[in-house]
Amino acid sequence: MKNKDFAFRISERDLEVIRRKAAQAGMNVTAYITACALNKKIVTIDGLRELTSEVKAVGRNLNQQTTLVHMGRITVTNLTEFTRVFERVCDVLLELAGRIR
Repeated sequence: MKNKDFAFRISERDLEVIRRKAAQAGMNVTAYITACALNKKIVTIDGLRELTSEVKAVGRNLNQQTTLVHMGRITVTNLTEFTRVFERVCDVLLELAGRIR
């Protein structure tokens, strides 16, 4: 719970650098400065938003097919495309995990 105010003086140049780094990390300035001061690891992953969107789309498609199976509207489905996309997503996740370590 954040219940304390803390103020300090800083040069305009340093403030702009901190703002830029916070934005790159997807954080606000307070969270970024706090994380840095507490020696927390800050990890940014380019392309994660696109990957998340793709995973959600795959999940929606699989959910729709599952619903149709349960409703009895389809009895056989081809999961080849789902499997291909899911394998690609897993490969990207493994690559990203390797970069973080």
